[in-house]
Amino acid sequence: MDIDPIKVLLVDDDEDEASATRTVASNEAVALDRNIRSNFYASMRHEMRTTMHGVIGSLDLLDETELTEKQKEYLKLARHSADAMMGMLDRLSEYTSSNLIGTDTGRAVSGGQGKGAKSETGRQFKVLLADDSKVTRKVFTHLLEKHGHKVVAVIDGNEAVASYVKEPFDIVLMDVQMPQMSGLNATKLIRAKEATTGAHTPILALTAAETREEIERCLQSGMDGYLHKNADAVELLENLARYITAPGASPVLSDGSAMATVFSELVAAFNLRNEEHFESCAFRLKKLAAEAKLTKVADEILRIQLAFRSGAVEKVGNMLEMLKKSIAEKKEGERGFELNMR
Repeated sequence: MDIDPIKVLLVDDDEDEASATRTVASNEAVALDRNIRSNFYASMRHEMRTTMHGVIGSLDLLDETELTEKQKEYLKLARHSADAMMGMLDRLSEYTSSNLIGTDTGRAVSGGQGKGAKSETGRQFKVLLADDSKVTRKVFTHLLEKHGHKVVAVIDGNEAVASYVKEPFDIVLMDVQMPQMSGLNATKLIRAKEATTGAHTPILALTAAETREEIERCLQSGMDGYLHKNADAVELLENLARYITAPGASPVLSDGSAMATVFSELVAAFNLRNEEHFESCAFRLKKLAAEAKLTKVADEILRIQLAFRSGAVEKVGNMLEMLKKSIAEKKEGERGFELNMR
């Protein structure tokens, strides 16, 4: 039987194309399935952690009341069980992150001398708290008011923006996932309004579990940092002191010396790989840039934060050199301005 070589080639090409199409479709289906599972696990982790943080926070509030010895014993057992459950959720989070999502960054804040936060600043802060969890609002409001701070608590992003427009705040604690309007979108609206005034109110994300992706979304939306929902009073007060600038502190001087000083601190923190101090310096420098209406500089600092978070050490070093040039160009000719990269 005679075989037409042209027809064979056409058939082979058609089969190859069909096979390639099936392969692409299969890969897309796998990617879609992985994305669906990733979102599902992320949502479940968030809900479970938020609930457990509420339980632990409520137990902490109960511990501050007058209890009988028997009640104290029961409370201790309940707290032990709650801590055990949180440990299980942490291990589940590590497993799902490593297999589906990416690396978990761990706790965003650390303990320290936070108990002296109020006495060091001598101020009573006005805090805007946005969270759709009634329990979370109750716990954080109690912790803040107990230490003399005023709190305005709202349930979603719309109310957060409305409250911000209505009155000034020293700092905003913003839940990331809320109904009606998310904390990310609320932050973008607040930053857009601030762009016309030169103001910059610190906004910290309230998060149940910080994945690298979530942290990047928070920073890109305009947030300055993040606070774990199970933060205790020490961590909470420590962050208030870290992010809120006292009146008259670190002004943008005409010779640029404040920006130069903070930039030098940022470089030193990078050289020491001190993540906590690096984040603090980045926030301060970004705030100074915003106040000076140096939008390009503020954007560069954000990109440096993201690169530092990803572990791109060499890239961060190069970006700091570029940032040095950007700041110098903006401040060129101003008396006494010098940047230290040592």
